[in-house]
Amino acid sequence: MAGFGYLRYQIDIAIPYLDKNQKLPPEFTNLRTAIETNIKTLKGFGGKINEGLSNEESTIIASYHVCKHDTGKPCTNHTEI
Repeated sequence: MAGFGYLRYQIDIAIPYLDKNQKLPPEFTNLRTAIETNIKTLKGFGGKINEGLSNEESTIIASYHVCKHDTGKPCTNHTEI
């Protein structure tokens, strides 16, 4: 579909771990499950911008990873949602 634009979400939120065992805030646990479930549903509505053209944009992307920049270590690989 072209000509009417797109509602495009771009979200980048870093949730800090509570300790070295990568424990997340307890109130975030259920929210995380709901967020990832809703993202999977939302991806079903997604469409590639300029699909099939040389300037096609892959816009149905959602992933997470563990960022370790604060420890001087590299991030983990991205996990697709």
